[in-house]
Amino acid sequence: MIGVAEVEGLNTTVLQTVQVEEAEEPEVKPANKTLLQQALSQADALEAAGELEGVNELVLREFRRAREEARTILADEKADQEEVNTAWLRLSRAIQMLGMKTDKTELRALIARAESLNLDDYKEEGRQAFQDALDYARQVNEDPAALTDVSIQAAIEKLQAAMDALEKKPADLDLSLLQMLVDSVEGTDLNKYLSEGQDELQNALEEARTVLASAENQEQVDASVARLHNAWLSLRLKADESLLAQLKDASVMLRSLSLTAYAAPMQARITAVADSIDALLEQPKWVLRKHWILWMRPEP
Repeated sequence: MIGVAEVEGLNTTVLQTVQVEEAEEPEVKPANKTLLQQALSQADALEAAGELEGVNELVLREFRRAREEARTILADEKADQEEVNTAWLRLSRAIQMLGMKTDKTELRALIARAESLNLDDYKEEGRQAFQDALDYARQVNEDPAALTDVSIQAAIEKLQAAMDALEKKPADLDLSLLQMLVDSVEGTDLNKYLSEGQDELQNALEEARTVLASAENQEQVDASVARLHNAWLSLRLKADESLLAQLKDASVMLRSLSLTAYAAPMQARITAVADSIDALLEQPKWVLRKHWILWMRPEP
């Protein structure tokens, strides 16, 4: 049997052993957060300096999450060294990725131009290819994972080619007035006119023919009408006694009109024209030759 002294000695040994084991337990040192603090300070400085502008959306999202995690670990007194190191490595990589900036300015500008087009103005051929290219460009523009210049440039080139391939419908132009002028000039014997102004008439006529064949808008047509009409009005007939007979016939025709069928202003106008013709016909022939051209001029 074990005596009392032996039991007491055993207890003393056990207590000593426990005390030794407790004394030998290693001391827990606080985690070294120096690198994490420096990385966080640099991250904040980069944002303050505007370095985040233009950074890819996915990269920016990771940067902000890594920075927030770093703040949390720094504030956690119980965080161990492994947690600190993991947070530091994540933030470091996020900072290094800030160089992944995506410039989609040109792509966005081209998309805006494409969206401003009215497809009803273009022929059916090419519309679907254009729409497909536009959809693809929008997808690249909205996709944060589209990082490289290659993918962005490919979208730009595809959309630009589709836009260039669109063919406008023929414009709905009113060519009737220009056609009438051209027909009138072409049907006129220009030998009966003085040479002055005929060069300009021919140039205006040639331009009018071109416009009739290939006008792109009504403004071109109207401008050609104005030029040809002005050139036509600038012509002057040569003196011709045979025209006097026409004047006389005109006077007779005007005098035979029943003026009561017209309003007072028109009655006065008809009478005035007939009187002027009669007065001209009463002049000697050499005077008529001199004034015939003047009489033929249109009123301003």
